[in-house]
Amino acid sequence: MNWHAHIPAALLLGFLLTSCGIPQRSSQNAPQMETITFTRIGPVKLKKEDSDFVFEDWTITHLLERQPIDLDIHLKKLDEKSIAQVNRVLADLEKIRELGQLAMIRDFEEGEVVKDYIEEWNEDIFLQVFEEDEFQDFIKETDSSENIEKRLLSLIRLVRIGIYLNGEKYPLTLDFAFGHDDDHGFRQDMVVLWLNEDYELVDIGVEG
Repeated sequence: MNWHAHIPAALLLGFLLTSCGIPQRSSQNAPQMETITFTRIGPVKLKKEDSDFVFEDWTITHLLERQPIDLDIHLKKLDEKSIAQVNRVLADLEKIRELGQLAMIRDFEEGEVVKDYIEEWNEDIFLQVFEEDEFQDFIKETDSSENIEKRLLSLIRLVRIGIYLNGEKYPLTLDFAFGHDDDHGFRQDMVVLWLNEDYELVDIGVEG
């Protein structure tokens, strides 16, 4: 009697794998997935990553006035309050970007982080990633009547917003860089702003 013919293929395969000592992946180990509809974005899949719910593909790139910015979220739980908080941030993207840019300008004029960041790029990093003609092309749309530091300041833009409703001290992180792409290492060295839930600046630094 051909007993193989009376056993479903999937069951037979599982039996053979088990008998050979090969562990089978249990459906219980599959990541927990939820579909949530967010403002501006629409329905997206969230997965449980460690203890947080995050975008299935980790980040989503959104066009804000034709400029791409990456969005990513970290939620401890999926409840009405958390989803409403995320939707509030997404609805306020223009406002958040403007507040971040003003904070960058203020730090450039009164602080040290942004000025040091620009000086490092101007005196070192740009020399490594650009030829002179490429650099001139990079800054050609800026105001030539300003000094080079202010011209470069005008080129720094928002490239990412992180939303952290998972117990982090500050719920919003804004990443600013000379460009969204990383062809010239722009995303390897960025000015980072940490904001509270009222979009107020609480800290600023440089991270890769």
